[in-house]
Amino acid sequence: MSLWVINADWQRACSNYLGEINSKYPKSKHLHSM
Repeated sequence: MSLWVINADWQRACSNYLGEINSKYPKSKHLHSM
């Protein structure tokens, strides 16, 4: 049960982290790789 909480927390943190990178660096590497 705790794995679900950890997974949701990790996904939320990852989304926030990617959001900050996209706002600071619009031309990020993961956009170029697509």
